Amino acid sequence: MNVETVLDSHGKRLRYLEELEAAEGGGGGGGTFSGALAFTWVILEPIPEDVGQIRIPWECRVIRVDGNVLAGMSCAFNIEERDAPGIAGTNILTVDMTATVGGTSVIAGFNNSSLGSGNYLTVDISAVTGNVDYLSITLTVVVIPDV
Repeated sequence: MNVETVLDSHGKRLRYLEELEAAEGGGGGGGTFSGALAFTWVILEPIPEDVGQIRIPWECRVIRVDGNVLAGMSCAFNIEERDAPGIAGTNILTVDMTATVGGTSVIAGFNNSSLGSGNYLTVDISAVTGNVDYLSITLTVVVIPDV
């Protein structure tokens, strides 16, 4: 697991966790990868804003989105695929997902499940209910191997 601490545009701590889970053949050599890949964002004291922009290195297919909060009530969010930083993109989820203390998952019915190599993923938080300590989001994808 790779853990990196960065500052978001409001000066709050934003911890980004990137976790690779090799599946069926795993990490392969020569810069290729096939298998499952999970991107996890942990956003401290979330507010409605765009946060956590990361770049995806491979063409991928979305298979699952999970979210939960600690304390407070809930956070509504979507994940956008963007061609470039700061430019509006395409929502992965058909409607905003509401993460709760008990956790929420989406495993089907995605608006955009095919993610392009080199594009960016950005969490778009649309609403926060209660005093949420953190929002945790995991996007799980299957890497489409090079042919």
